[in-house]
Amino acid sequence: MLCGPIAALLLHAAPLAGQPPQRALAVGVTPRDLSATDFDDPAWQAAPAARELFQQEPEEGRPATVGTECRVLATPHALLLRFVMEEPVAEFVAHELRRDADLSNDDRIAFVLDTYHDRRNAYFFATNPNGAREDGLVTEEGDPSLDWDTVWDVRVRRTPQGWDVLFRIPYTALNFPGGGEIWGFNFSRIMRRRNETVRWTGWKRPFALSKISLAGELSGIPAMPTRRLRSLTPYVAGVVDRRESPLDTDLHGKAGLDFRYGLSSSTEADLTANTDFAETEADVQQFNFGRAALFFPEKRPFFLQRSQIFAFGSSNTTLPFFSRRIGLSNDEENPVPIPIDAGLKLTGRLGRADFGALAIQTREAAGEPRTDFFVGRVKQDLGEASYVGALFTDIERPSASRLIATSRTYGAHTSV
Repeated sequence: MLCGPIAALLLHAAPLAGQPPQRALAVGVTPRDLSATDFDDPAWQAAPAARELFQQEPEEGRPATVGTECRVLATPHALLLRFVMEEPVAEFVAHELRRDADLSNDDRIAFVLDTYHDRRNAYFFATNPNGAREDGLVTEEGDPSLDWDTVWDVRVRRTPQGWDVLFRIPYTALNFPGGGEIWGFNFSRIMRRRNETVRWTGWKRPFALSKISLAGELSGIPAMPTRRLRSLTPYVAGVVDRRESPLDTDLHGKAGLDFRYGLSSSTEADLTANTDFAETEADVQQFNFGRAALFFPEKRPFFLQRSQIFAFGSSNTTLPFFSRRIGLSNDEENPVPIPIDAGLKLTGRLGRADFGALAIQTREAAGEPRTDFFVGRVKQDLGEASYVGALFTDIERPSASRLIATSRTYGAHTSV
């Protein structure tokens, strides 16, 4: 809801009718740094287990017909989640092997981690009996955005009794408060052979796993050390122009880097220089039979990291900030890529407020002048499903008269 009354900002979302009591699972702790292959480590036996799941389909609210057990371990460098799933027939439905493929038609185990416990946003992870990896971001309880990818590991062990899965999620893949905290948590299992879907909590049919306000809790998570260097990704590319004469040869090269630095456990800086998006996933082909421009989602890693902070409003029809416009010419019909010289992004959380700042400079190319982009964003959490936020955008480019042409946008919104 845009620009609601001031009084509405003080309201909190009412609990959903019929919502089951919140459930909690304690996290086990081990001083050893385990890998995703350590199924038989003794620490698993000491970790508490969640075993009671209920059907979403086909018989809502009834106990699951076969067993599923979840245990969670915190190690010095990663969070490990183990799921032991009974399958009496030991015949699995598993077709997909690709990263971020739709696993809903396979046997699947999936979970969400609400690391800030704000009951709206979360990380999503899933796999099938083939060990295919699926990950994404849940923003404002919407469907997971699978364009987001991070580094994590999962291993699957098939047994005569069913299948055993171990996820290893490095702390560097997540953003979370610095001290020992309670995280939101929920998990769901799909059993395709019997067309059964079960969930730990929030199993009512209208609600997806991304309904984070219905998630349970992970308790006993230890305090994590402040993280520093996250990643450095340099690149070098070259082209040799060789003509008829061996002496008539030109060498063209370029280099650049992406650098991520964790200023704290909840604040990070991203730097990109002479950016190269050659390895970015290609867009899905679309045909435009109308007059409006096609909408292509962002897929570039630099812009995807913590992109949910810059999301504004609740509709794709009016977007005061859309990062795909950065690095493209202004030709609406046939836009061409414009090189990005440098960019800096700062994102984080202070208390119950999310903040973000983005500065980008694009090169003079394809008839477009050098252009500077700036975006500032802040969003204050007011309680369950309630927040107030503001956005500022600024675009500056030299004009034909040698003056600076400026375009600015201001906006505020609230949801209660």
